[in-house]
Formats: sequence, C-alpha cells, structure tokens
Amino acid sequence: MRRRRRADAVFIAVGKPGLLTPDMIKPCAVVIDIGINQIEGSDGKPKVVGDCGYAACSEVAGWITPVPGGVGPVTVSNLMRNTVSQRGTWKPITNNNLSVPRTKAVGSTRGSD
Repeated sequence: MRRRRRADAVFIAVGKPGLLTPDMIKPCAVVIDIGINQIEGSDGKPKVVGDCGYAACSEVAGWITPVPGGVGPVTVSNLMRNTVSQRGTWKPITNNNLSVPRTKAVGSTRGSD
C-alpha cells in the first residue's frame, strides 16, 4: 500500500469494479482507469463502471478518467490515426496473395479410398 500512495500516476486495468479505493491514492495523483466492468445499478439496470470507485477516488485524485468515456475515445482516435497513416500501403485481396489452405467440401469422406 505504501508504494501506491507514492505514485504520481496510477493506471488500473484489472477488471474488478471498485478495486482502487481513495486510501490507495496519493493526494492530487492522476488516475487512469482503463477497466470496463458491467454491474447492476441501484435501479436494477446494467451499469458500466471502471476499476476504481469513481466518486470516492475523485475526491482524492487531482485528475481521473471517467468510465465510460475516458480512455475509449483515445483508443478509437489512435486506431483511426493508424488506419489513415497506412493509406496507400494497402493491397487488394486476391486469390494470388491469399494463402488459404484448401479443404474438401462439406460432407466429403476424407481418406476413404
């Protein structure tokens, strides 16, 4: 626990809702919550939450990513940037550059010679 309270930035991606609590965070630290978990909300409907208790941790952290809506848009923007940067290097898929193993038709009897 001592080491966590000394960190200026905490990245959490564990898959356990509420795992990170305020007593684990250094005051004014940055918390990047990458975890995505679905729990049942107080109204009985599914709710998406991260790995930290957002309301409680936001009282201690200097900056904290929300879930949903935190790192997801960053991931999507990076994927789009990478896709656009590869423009012009794409090859059309043809039978000549596809190495797909040939198999017998469905229902064929393999090895029944």
